Amino acid sequence: MADSRDASGKGWWLSISDKNNLLFQMNDGQTLVAWSSDPGTLQTNTQHQASIIIDGGPNIIAFVTDGRFNDGGEHRQFGWGRFSPYFNSPEGSSTLLLGPSMSGELSYLRVFDRALMVLEALTSQRFGRIE
Repeated sequence: MADSRDASGKGWWLSISDKNNLLFQMNDGQTLVAWSSDPGTLQTNTQHQASIIIDGGPNIIAFVTDGRFNDGGEHRQFGWGRFSPYFNSPEGSSTLLLGPSMSGELSYLRVFDRALMVLEALTSQRFGRIE
């Protein structure tokens, strides 16, 4: 769906898994980090809104989809995942490929230069704007 990896595999990418959810991964050349939204969060022929919060302070990844924080539900104990404090950077290619192998439509993508709070992600999904 979105891919910023360079020729060596460094960068980040977002895909849709076979569990009908989003899968976010990033690689710094030494460490691979992966976390997904809750299983079943995506349905075909339905427009979705998703926010992926990557916070390098506590090294946490979390998802907010369709106005709901993904808390893990019955599938896992927590809705957020930790990544290694030794992870350097998700910087990859200067080119971002959007939708190269996606069947569907990506209508909007926004990347922030800071981690959003969950409330900000919810507000952005509901009202479409955040400062």
